[in-house]
Amino acid sequence: MKRTLTIAMTLAAVAALSATAMARPWGEGGGRGKGGGFGPGAKMAGHGMMMLGRCVMESADMDLTPEQKEAIRQIRDGAKDEMKAHFSEMKELKDSFLKAFADPGVTDDQLKDLSNAIHEHMAGLKDRRLGDFLKVRGILTPEQLTKIPGIVKDCRPGHRGRFRGGRR
Repeated sequence: MKRTLTIAMTLAAVAALSATAMARPWGEGGGRGKGGGFGPGAKMAGHGMMMLGRCVMESADMDLTPEQKEAIRQIRDGAKDEMKAHFSEMKELKDSFLKAFADPGVTDDQLKDLSNAIHEHMAGLKDRRLGDFLKVRGILTPEQLTKIPGIVKDCRPGHRGRFRGGRR
């Protein structure tokens, strides 16, 4: 009984923490700096969409053509509604897990199934983000791709470089 309770508590904590982190729609909560980008914390300049947020994509050093800028904007705009729906579903899954966890009538197997549903949903979200990332990568030239690591470094919070997002 003690072992089962420990396992259930651990699963609840992991699910609650990971679902809470994933449950924020873009542009809400935790970040600083300009809005935009992809994913939770997207208000942090240069973060989200695996470090290809506005700070990187709007950097003059990237030398993006107007066509590239438009194609990237379309990818971002196309992802916003779908990602909001993903985060809304994640919140529902988290809420149902917590309710089930508090219900003594719910079996361990039912909790495991709910936990698996949360992880499957997170995997789908990760796949979607990676797909968008690869689309953007396909738009950039090899020269532009090689510039990204240096630009990302300048975009990181706390860096007092030329881009927004550093601590003030």
